[in-house]
Amino acid sequence: MKTSRARTTPEVHPPRRPAPVRVFGHPQTVLILIGVFILLAVVPDLVWPSRKSYFATYTCDFKNFTILHPVPSGSFFAPGGGGQEPYSVIYMGLLRGVYAFVPHRLAAMRALSIACAVGVLWLLYLTARRLLSPPEAGLYLFLLATSPIYLESARAFGYQSLSHLAVILTVYLTVRSGERSGWAAAAAVSAFSTLALYVTARPAAAFPVLYYLLDWRNCWKRLLLYLAVFVFLVTAAGLAEGRSPAQPWKYFSSPEEQAGIWPVTAGRVDWSSLGRHLAGNLRRAAGYLLNIERQPFADRESSSRLFSPVYTPFLLLGLGGVWFRRRQGRNAILIMLFLFILLPLASREIQPRRILVSLYPLYLLIVLGLSLAYRLVIRRRPLFVGLALAALLAVGLRDVREFLFRVSRPRLNYSRPELKAVARFVEDNWKAVPHIRYYKEIDELIMGNPYFVPRPEEVSGVANIFAEERRDPRRTLEIFSARVGEDLIYLYTDPPRRIDPETVGWAEKTFGEMVRKGRIPGTENLYFLRADLSRVAPDLISRTGSR
Repeated sequence: MKTSRARTTPEVHPPRRPAPVRVFGHPQTVLILIGVFILLAVVPDLVWPSRKSYFATYTCDFKNFTILHPVPSGSFFAPGGGGQEPYSVIYMGLLRGVYAFVPHRLAAMRALSIACAVGVLWLLYLTARRLLSPPEAGLYLFLLATSPIYLESARAFGYQSLSHLAVILTVYLTVRSGERSGWAAAAAVSAFSTLALYVTARPAAAFPVLYYLLDWRNCWKRLLLYLAVFVFLVTAAGLAEGRSPAQPWKYFSSPEEQAGIWPVTAGRVDWSSLGRHLAGNLRRAAGYLLNIERQPFADRESSSRLFSPVYTPFLLLGLGGVWFRRRQGRNAILIMLFLFILLPLASREIQPRRILVSLYPLYLLIVLGLSLAYRLVIRRRPLFVGLALAALLAVGLRDVREFLFRVSRPRLNYSRPELKAVARFVEDNWKAVPHIRYYKEIDELIMGNPYFVPRPEEVSGVANIFAEERRDPRRTLEIFSARVGEDLIYLYTDPPRRIDPETVGWAEKTFGEMVRKGRIPGTENLYFLRADLSRVAPDLISRTGSR
């Protein structure tokens, strides 16, 4: 007699509900969010005539004109501070390549920055998927794509975006090396590239070392491979440039880097000043993390907030919840937090541009906090799921509005005809006057002017006569008349910005007919002061009794 076997049905487990909500786990969401980022990054350039960018001209090294500089040959290390793009063979090489397809000075730089930022977002998503989960990785992209400070910094002129790309690529390759040891060698190459980029990217070279050391038993082979490749590249590049391998710290710091990660004086670490820096920066760091007296992100303001105050409680919640995550994710987030938040506390002064890399671990903690709140409270109440999603979307839209109408909007929103008039005035006078000074408040009329030197190779000399005025213009006139003895033009607005109203009157009284002022043709409130100081005897100031 045949016996029938009882059919056993496999045990079915209900699918794990993604956190915080399923919509962020869809693959299409990632492409949509990256598309939103690109749209938001491009729209301000289409709306506002002048091209504003936070990192455009915060030094007098003419960031918007760096495309004029030749690509250095055999240069593997850059000074690394702000305005040092001409020393970066990686950045200049890529910029020249983009310019070949986008033959416009500002458009080429913007295109390169946005392309690098897109690469950063994609790598961040892949990294967050490995460290957390797909829904949390999608939420991570949402927070970044709607962040005013990230949007403006990621699209900025200069090599900030490329530096971030090298940092995140190093992190991603290190995390992925758990699958195949060969990725550790690729991480070493990526970490080596940070030495030719912005100085705040260089701590990323320590990320693989710390990451492997925390899991020494399983990662010692990858650690040795990483160190071997990295040390070989650094030593070979140093020897090619005539650097001494006995002083490897000089590969990471140089006297030109006054914005370095560590306090440096005359090329040496000044340990005596470390305590003073920590004391002042700890208060600033607390303000950034807790949003104490933080203002919307704008220009070089040190009080700019790094994220919306709404996210502050979730940041603190995520900081507590990170300890309960998987070891791989916990280690990676804490190492990034140490390298990009705690280590910069030793610098002379932390500012948004110096700690922008810290956005990545900070927003990861915010994601953890949101996810934890969802699991503990929201998920158990279906009505709250929709409300939470609506609230998250509302905060994101508010941040986008802040970016479009406050952060990206130029301070002096001149019309296109006026911008053309400014460009025409400068180009008509640059051959006759060897020096043109302008004030920080009007830099967008020069450096962000799309009509001024759109193709640098045609009138390359124009860019070399500018200097940003940061000091007393009266003192500058005295120095030029007493020592330099060359003509110059001041550009300023009425009402004046960064210029003493009495300076013009003093100049007319002191130099007489050698000084003339006037309004730039085609503009309403932009003026110039021209001083023909080449006709001035070197001792004029002492003879007139001016000080």
